[in-house]
Amino acid sequence: MVLVAAVVSPGHCHPLWLLGFVVLLLPGACGLCGALPSLSHAIPADTNRTEGFPINTQVTYRCLDGFVKIPGKSDTVECLSNSQWSNMEEFCGRSCLAPPRLKSAVLSDEDLRKNYYPVGTTVSYVCRPAYEKTELSPVITCLENLTWMEAPEFCLGKSCGVPKSPEHGRPVDTTNNRFGAKVYILCDDGYQVSGQPFIQCLLNGDQVEWSKLPICQLITCSPPPNITNGMHNGSNVEIFGYNSSVTYKCDHNFSLTGEASIQCTTKDNINGVWNGSAPECKVIITQDKPTIVPPEGAEVAGSSSGSVLNTTGNSTAPEGKGLGMCIDIGIGTSIGIVVLGAVAAIIPLAILKKNRMKVGAS
Repeated sequence: MVLVAAVVSPGHCHPLWLLGFVVLLLPGACGLCGALPSLSHAIPADTNRTEGFPINTQVTYRCLDGFVKIPGKSDTVECLSNSQWSNMEEFCGRSCLAPPRLKSAVLSDEDLRKNYYPVGTTVSYVCRPAYEKTELSPVITCLENLTWMEAPEFCLGKSCGVPKSPEHGRPVDTTNNRFGAKVYILCDDGYQVSGQPFIQCLLNGDQVEWSKLPICQLITCSPPPNITNGMHNGSNVEIFGYNSSVTYKCDHNFSLTGEASIQCTTKDNINGVWNGSAPECKVIITQDKPTIVPPEGAEVAGSSSGSVLNTTGNSTAPEGKGLGMCIDIGIGTSIGIVVLGAVAAIIPLAILKKNRMKVGAS
């Protein structure tokens, strides 16, 4: 048998057809790899070619949904010089996702470096600085459905102890005094919270403590209003606190109208207000009263401008001592004479016809 050798230029493959001769093509003579290897749980990551890959070509695979790369296994194949792909094992497996992040604990350093968690894998946690261990084991497991078991409460917040009470106030609810807890402060009547209305159990170094207590501040009213022709008893007072009161009085010859005292109170537990308006001082008006009155038993018809007699002729004067008389002068007019002590006065009266005056002595 005659062996015919053919010269092949690099990168090209020239099939030789010689009638009557057997042509022997050595492996890799064309310099290309064929179809990519097929994997059960992975596909090529970024190529649409299926064959004809030059020597030294590398192709990376990615795992199908629901599978993850197994640590330590290669995800890449290479076209070798013999036009064959390098060997590659299945590198994708079923795995739980990354373990859950917990508020009270972190993954151990060993488990933190893992990225593959097949069924049955366990991971352990370490309590954060503000938390302390309980009797429960700090371990969770990847279940058959590729989810993690629910983490038990294996770390519990450290306790800040019973909170103190501010002056003129008290904490509302102290049932929870562990890390992160908030306790609200309620001030006494007439006081308001200055600053945040709560305290919180916070981390300080590797221990926990309550934040600074707020202050219960006295609710105050503005100075009471001054009044004309009067004054109040708080002129020397600088602060008018809740429940304090002031009393007003008037100058001589003035009378007080309204409530004499007002009190500092509040409607919103924030601002102080007086519970009423200040009173007023009004001048006292005096009118001279008649001092000349008919004696007891006197009866006169007609009217009087001095309130001595009423319109029916009856005396409205109080009882007293003295002598009273009425003289009919015969011209439809009468005069009344009243003697009180040593003083005599004559009172002209308008008399209707047929009216009479009785004379009496008291």
